[in-house]
Amino acid sequence: MSEIAKEILICLLAAHFLGDFVFPGDSVAARKTRPLILFKHAFIVAASGYFFCGIWDLWQIPLVIFLTHSLMDHMKAKSKEESVCAFILDQGVHLAIIAAIVILIVTTKMIPINKPSTLWVEVLGKGFLKFLILVSGLAVSIKGGGILIGLAVKPFTDELKKEQERKNSDEALVSRGFERGGKIIGYLERGMIFLFILTGQPGSIGFLIAAKSIFRFGEIKERQNRLEAEYIIIGTLMSFGYGIFIAYATQFFLSKL
Repeated sequence: MSEIAKEILICLLAAHFLGDFVFPGDSVAARKTRPLILFKHAFIVAASGYFFCGIWDLWQIPLVIFLTHSLMDHMKAKSKEESVCAFILDQGVHLAIIAAIVILIVTTKMIPINKPSTLWVEVLGKGFLKFLILVSGLAVSIKGGGILIGLAVKPFTDELKKEQERKNSDEALVSRGFERGGKIIGYLERGMIFLFILTGQPGSIGFLIAAKSIFRFGEIKERQNRLEAEYIIIGTLMSFGYGIFIAYATQFFLSKL
């Protein structure tokens, strides 16, 4: 693959990850079933990719991304399937489409002959690509991880809710803590893991695990508390494992530039 093809691929992937996980926000993401919101989201992804690439002659790129992204999100909204497999399949199809776009651009020689590099790489150098990889890694780790792990632990969350309903006590409901507390803690821990690994301090992750264990693991004698503790342990291990994997993957791609 030529250098400019790699640059276009990085730009389009960054636009996709930022558009899917960062730009919409939680409230917009929850309303993507509405046509106007769906098209607005697809437009943001397409426009971001077009801007990051900076090859204004290739207007076909944002057009194809807009159409395919809209179609995929519409199909996802219609299916109403919320599971780990559905999430991975959705992301996999989006990434496959991006890869196909880049391959098509290269094979059909749509890139102008006098274009050795994308606009922002010409202006800012390889640092621009490193920045895109870094922020993409953060987006996939923090926000993407929040979605994926939330889906993965949903069966355990449902079991906890059933236990709370069975006990039907205010104490059981209060014990769950803040409504978004677990999600925000997950964001912070994956962000810190990302920072520790990218700065060459992976050993600090052990202190993070110890700190979370001390603050979140309480009495587990009662069944409700035991379920709570097991749910926290499962979610924590998933979050840490996912965060470490994405951080090292980001570090690997940065080293290849």
